[in-house]
Amino acid sequence: MWPIGVMLVIVIGGIFSGIFTATEAAAYGAGFAVAVTLVSRSIKGKMRAITQALLETASSTAAILLLIAGASLLTRMLSLSGITSQVIEYFTSLNLSPVGVLFVLLVFYLILGMALDPMTMIVLTVPILIPLLDASGVNLLMFGVFIVLLGELASVTPPVGMMSYIVHKITSTLDDVRAREITLVDVFIGAAWFIPGPVILLLLLIFFPDIATWLPTLGNVK
Repeated sequence: MWPIGVMLVIVIGGIFSGIFTATEAAAYGAGFAVAVTLVSRSIKGKMRAITQALLETASSTAAILLLIAGASLLTRMLSLSGITSQVIEYFTSLNLSPVGVLFVLLVFYLILGMALDPMTMIVLTVPILIPLLDASGVNLLMFGVFIVLLGELASVTPPVGMMSYIVHKITSTLDDVRAREITLVDVFIGAAWFIPGPVILLLLLIFFPDIATWLPTLGNVK
């Protein structure tokens, strides 16, 4: 287990000490993981494992880049059509406080998360919402934490709960007969017990946004 602790020190410690950026920290973390794999005696088929990891990373990255490209085109289309400015003007005319705006977005994302995976949900909506958030006085750093929590919450809620599908797939392949009898409905019911926790945390972020901003202020993160 020691490599996990060392990686946390490299990634988290490197970011908050100002040695490197978050992107550079990810690269150093990945490099450390490859080095541990190469020197470890307990890992068989080291090069096959690294090759498989590289292929899966390339596949995931290509999908994300394609999604970002599509979201960029959608954002440009919305800007040219004037829909974005009309939405901003409408919400601005409501004179909602930052707390009111976040409550509206909380309901909006909980509904949206039932149909979209977290990455798609974030990439498609954030470029449109940033001008609205700026106009409403919502702290963008806090909103970043807010929307990531909502995305993770969406990953376990039906009907498109990606993590619930993964758990069901894993249990269906186990040797344990009782595990194979677990249905997707059982997984969603089990995941439902964990939903109130993130919701409470989201409410705390809405009323006490400093929870999300005090830690970065301790380091050199800008």
